[in-house]
Amino acid sequence: MGRPKRRAWDWWANPRLWYDDEEPGIVDRPAERAAIRCVRRQAARRRLLLLRLIVALERWYHDHHPQVSPFVRIHLIARRLDMTPYQVSDALQEAAQLMDAGVF
Repeated sequence: MGRPKRRAWDWWANPRLWYDDEEPGIVDRPAERAAIRCVRRQAARRRLLLLRLIVALERWYHDHHPQVSPFVRIHLIARRLDMTPYQVSDALQEAAQLMDAGVF
């Protein structure tokens, strides 16, 4: 017999289920589950720091070089951070959504 099927609201109601990888037997290994949660938290922190850096660079370019278009600013940031302009643009959109949500 397997695990009972979870209802969708169980997942939303219990944050501890958010980190469950659905790997068979991982429930029996709390140390591994804790390690997975730790790695995911670290990745989320790194992502948030990267978003903050990109937003700070965009604000700096906007303040110090107001004549430069947003398109060029995105390309300058991408070149400086060794990213593609698409990644920088997506990160700025994600940061805007987080700012609207009050997280950022």
